[in-house]
Amino acid sequence: MRKRSSTVRFVSPVINVLLLITSLSMGGVYQLSAISKLFDIVLGG
Repeated sequence: MRKRSSTVRFVSPVINVLLLITSLSMGGVYQLSAISKLFDIVLGG
């Protein structure tokens, strides 16, 4: 029982970090697409 709770305690922050990294990378992708759209508008206009 004690070992299991310690494992959960160790795993949950790891999962949180992975989620944070994935969300940051997704946000970076969205930012890149938005920036490229801005460039398209500026260059096209």
